[in-house]
Amino acid sequence: MRRVVRLGGSSLVMVWALAGASAQEGSPQSNLTLIRGLLARAADSVVTVLAGQPPGGVTLQVRPPEIAWLAEEQFSNRLRQSEWPPFSGPHVGWSLLIVVDEISVVYSDPREGGLFASGLLDRTVGVAVRVRATSGESAEPAVDVRYTPTVRDTIASTDVEFVETSYLPFTQGRVPQGGFFSSLLEPVVVIGTIAVAVLLLFTVRSS
Repeated sequence: MRRVVRLGGSSLVMVWALAGASAQEGSPQSNLTLIRGLLARAADSVVTVLAGQPPGGVTLQVRPPEIAWLAEEQFSNRLRQSEWPPFSGPHVGWSLLIVVDEISVVYSDPREGGLFASGLLDRTVGVAVRVRATSGESAEPAVDVRYTPTVRDTIASTDVEFVETSYLPFTQGRVPQGGFFSSLLEPVVVIGTIAVAVLLLFTVRSS
């Protein structure tokens, strides 16, 4: 099942993908943490592209407003670490426009984790970010690209409520149903366990 928060228009210029990550031991990272990481990777790619341009300060605009606080944090940090410190004012040579088109959290392939184990889900988190950099000396953008990094892993179905942030809808996804036989498996296991316990009890008494 797929839950997507669309945050603007889209015009594909360039696609960049992040290789998936496998499930890790311990508590999984939150969806918000993964989204932050994806935005940071997009920012790193922008800094790499800008490295071919004459360095200087930039004015940074992030859209849409409801996600600006999150995206601006990641891009500002990366720019400050490079030769492109963000500034405000009319005399800054470069303008950098960041548009977050989409944030998606997708849970898929529900399955049992084994006898007496929690169910498992595949999790895919992605962002789509358009970046346009223009210099005051030219009307044509020096950078005009679109990044779509994603990260994939596997989590326990019981961890969904912990990896999501209740007051941020873009960190949430729809959990798919496991199907008829999957839904029957847990009660069947419980009934089978009770039956074995009763059988052992009578066996011990009869002996």
